[in-house]
Amino acid sequence: MFRKHRRVFSYLQHFIVWLSLRDSNVDLLEELENACAFPKIERRERPMRTTKNLEKRTQNRNQWLSILKSSQAESLKKVRGTVIGARLYSWLYRYDRKWLNIHKPKRASNYQNHRVDWQARDRQIAKELLSIKNLAEGRIYDPRHSKSWFASKIAKKSLIEKKLYKLPLCSLFFDRYSESVEEYQTRRLSRVMVQLIECKDVLRPVCEIERLAGLSRARSRKPAREILRLDIPAWQRAAALS
Repeated sequence: MFRKHRRVFSYLQHFIVWLSLRDSNVDLLEELENACAFPKIERRERPMRTTKNLEKRTQNRNQWLSILKSSQAESLKKVRGTVIGARLYSWLYRYDRKWLNIHKPKRASNYQNHRVDWQARDRQIAKELLSIKNLAEGRIYDPRHSKSWFASKIAKKSLIEKKLYKLPLCSLFFDRYSESVEEYQTRRLSRVMVQLIECKDVLRPVCEIERLAGLSRARSRKPAREILRLDIPAWQRAAALS
């Protein structure tokens, strides 16, 4: 706790040591008020050096201004990169700093504004998702139309996973058009039935239809189980009678 290191000062550690070394109890609020009552110590600014040689000062100022007017004055670093610029800067910094601070190139900023217009991006991505949804409408042989599937189709899977909270239109799209597991299982059964109709083999046992759809009793959701238990047998009976 007392070791000298670069960590910031911890008032809690200081307070624990204080309590352990003092015999009486400490009222923290009272001690803080006493500490705040101490007068503030004003730091005295060190006086800047000046030169009595006014002629030399004027000469160096003029030379410095001439350098600033040249093409070398894009930044202070470039000015100081020259021999005369480094010499003049050193002299003016030592003997004429106030004037130098006024007459020097502005600090170059490397900041670039790369902020994203998330509202515009949200509209753009939502339009792309709608176009994918319209193209995939009625395609029963597709994999499940999940959020991940839509995002991979527009090559923005990582963006949507990380920044969906900034894309309200896209979030609304996924809530409305993403295919649930129940809907996907129903579509898989529809796909199998279409294949059986094309092959004129509609009287297959229900267990085989379930297997062809890649379903099982353990994984089937309630809508798929209802279709297998009620709808397909009823449809097969109607097909047999016709």
